[in-house]
Amino acid sequence: MVQVANFRHRSGGILESLYLGSQGQITQLRNNNLALELFLFGSLFIIGLYHLGLFAFRTKDRSTLYFGIYTLMIACRTLLVGEIYFINLFPDFSWEIAHKIQTTAFYVGIPLFFMFLKTIFPQDIRPRLNRLIYIVGFAFGLLVLLTPARIFTPFNPAYQLFFLLVVPAYILYLVAVTCWRKREGAYLIGIGVTILLFCAVNDIIFLSIFLNDTEAHFLRSIVTRGNLSSWGLLILVFAQSLVLAQKLSQSFSKTELVTAELRRLNDSLEEKVQERTQALETSNKELEKAYAAASRSEKSRQFLVQNISHDLRTPLTSIKGYVDTILDGIVQDPEQQKKYLARVAEKVISINHLVEQLTELARLESRQSQLHFKSVPLFKYLEAICEQYTLDFQASTVELQIRFPEDLMNHPGYTEDLFLNIDSEQLERVFTNLFSNALKHTPPGGQISLSLRLINDKKTLQLEVADTGAGISPENLEHIFERFYMVTKVRQPGEKGSNLGLAIAKEIVEYHGGQIWAESELGKGSRFFFTLPVSKQRSSCKT
Repeated sequence: MVQVANFRHRSGGILESLYLGSQGQITQLRNNNLALELFLFGSLFIIGLYHLGLFAFRTKDRSTLYFGIYTLMIACRTLLVGEIYFINLFPDFSWEIAHKIQTTAFYVGIPLFFMFLKTIFPQDIRPRLNRLIYIVGFAFGLLVLLTPARIFTPFNPAYQLFFLLVVPAYILYLVAVTCWRKREGAYLIGIGVTILLFCAVNDIIFLSIFLNDTEAHFLRSIVTRGNLSSWGLLILVFAQSLVLAQKLSQSFSKTELVTAELRRLNDSLEEKVQERTQALETSNKELEKAYAAASRSEKSRQFLVQNISHDLRTPLTSIKGYVDTILDGIVQDPEQQKKYLARVAEKVISINHLVEQLTELARLESRQSQLHFKSVPLFKYLEAICEQYTLDFQASTVELQIRFPEDLMNHPGYTEDLFLNIDSEQLERVFTNLFSNALKHTPPGGQISLSLRLINDKKTLQLEVADTGAGISPENLEHIFERFYMVTKVRQPGEKGSNLGLAIAKEIVEYHGGQIWAESELGKGSRFFFTLPVSKQRSSCKT
């Protein structure tokens, strides 16, 4: 039975040619058509779900949302045209609802497609023309959903006319502009969109009232089959997949480049962090040195104030006593007054000497005293020291012995490449102080020795001044390098001095980068050691 007209909508009736043949031939033809339509449906449906999945993972890119919805709508429309397989699955399904679905998919699909184009080519679309297509497409779609077939079908020619007049020209314009401007994916999308456009125009002409109401229209020989939009969309989907694959490949390439760049930056950052860390460590060390210097300076200032207030009080009291005695007329004899004034002059000289030594010690402790370093050959310097103090001890009642290592005495060239970076005048104060103390504490007929040797693989010179005096007790030994400390039990009555010599010697040796210490036992004499750095090349002079 063939239904040739149902009078329910404007485009009812038979739209395609009738095929005559055996049951097997007709069944085979129908099965072939169903296979193609189901292939189209499955392909478009999967692609639509795939694009919706992409949108779910990356919601910023709305092109996948619009393209996914558009593909799903055309996929569903595929089951409602041609062999209308959906009706075979659900025979009792309302024909009018099915017709609304396939018509709505066509009407609403066009605005969705232009939304897709807007997201991928935002700089090339015409906003006003796009809005017009949105309004017309969604308005007709709403008309289909809200009215029965007998009402909305008469409006089909109007929409078809709008589509034929506006959409093809606009799409071809977009294809040409995007390809001219070499937008990303423009060539592939342009080919797919153009094919889809011709397929859609074919379907509209095939379903148009104008063609169906004319018996001898020339387009009947050209447009012989409808429902090609699904095939055109499948081609566009393939093109879109290629573009998507290209984007993913470029993204992976960029990711690799960015990863390599980040790795390089990370390596350079580690180097920078190490450099900054080293710089900070250096700064911290410098700050520690500066803090230590400031602490030494402050401590030296405090000591200086304390020492001046303590050690100047006694001589100032004596001076005041002598002066008051003269001023009060207690001593009127001119000769006696001269003696008192002579004592005052001695006290003043003593005070002046004490202040000078305290000031020098404070400057050495705070490293504010300027030492003038010079690089001198080791052997020549040692020869000069030995010669100088050998002459000084010739008139003394104490014997001086010089003890050189055999390798230095027999092979002077052994030290020809060794140098000392020293301030000779300041080091002479160290030798003078050590020898003076040794002379003070060594009885006549005793012995003082000067020993020299190289240690630490010839990197350090160690000097030793030893005597055969009374020695120093252990409880006093640890304090002998402190200022104003005096070992009263071993000093002879009437000895004079500021008791600052060893403290000054210690600061001078440490200023040179060396160390000084003493070893002693009561009754066995004392041994004073100090060291100086030795270099294997002549150093530049520094202050």
